[in-house]
Amino acid sequence: RQAADALGRIGQAGPDVIAALVQAIGDKDGGVRVSAVSAIGRIGPAAHESIPALAQALNAGDAGVRREAARTLGMIGAANEKALPPLIQALRDKDAAMRESAAKAFGAIAQSGSVPKDVLQAIINLLKDADAEVKKSGARALGEIGAKAADAVPALQELKNDADPDVRKAAALALSKIDPGAAAQEG
Repeated sequence: RQAADALGRIGQAGPDVIAALVQAIGDKDGGVRVSAVSAIGRIGPAAHESIPALAQALNAGDAGVRREAARTLGMIGAANEKALPPLIQALRDKDAAMRESAAKAFGAIAQSGSVPKDVLQAIINLLKDADAEVKKSGARALGEIGAKAADAVPALQELKNDADPDVRKAAALALSKIDPGAAAQEG
């Protein structure tokens, strides 16, 4: 576990380091797996060859590994389209925390690249989730996408009447980032 953490702190890592971390994703110890996935995230887009292993980790039995894999795919995914399909699948996961992690990952991807239409629609669908944290994460991800998420405006408008005040705030903030003019007119 400490070795995986140390390798991740290196930042810029060569193929041998990334290969060792990918191998550690299959370790029996959950702590080692989480550390390895986290270390890959700290390496960033240069670790793109780890995407297949991270995609597999999204289906791991350990919830911590799964959420960390989603976060890591978000950190390296903007540089590689292969990260998108497993994250789209994670947006539909039965575990609300996993859906939330996937939404946050897409928010990170949006900051450094464009978001395909199918991904945008999958994030918009999160706004109808029963879990307030998932709705907030979906709204935040849409806000990070900005004006390119204009298709989300009607769904975000609906969230402004949500029972949860934090969901309402997240929707209002997202609307202000997507269409500042319309948000200002609403007050």
